Amino acid sequence: MWDKLLDCWWGQILIGLFFFVCAGFIYWYITGLETTGGQARVYWLVAIIYNIAGKWGSVLLFVVPGAFVAGVGVRNLIVQLRDND
Repeated sequence: MWDKLLDCWWGQILIGLFFFVCAGFIYWYITGLETTGGQARVYWLVAIIYNIAGKWGSVLLFVVPGAFVAGVGVRNLIVQLRDND
């Protein structure tokens, strides 16, 4: 199944969108923790990035790969459309 998603343009775009949704969740979650002053367990990599680069660094941890994968998917879509002509 993963091979199918990674090999076709629509799968790559879906994976990129999934990363964007994860980034939105991380932003919402960290904002909630910052405004209430609460403490919670988070994934260790997100915690390290947050300690180094703050909230936006943690969000970019998901936005950058999401943009890359979605961009590859869009490029593959364009190549496929040109080949069909």
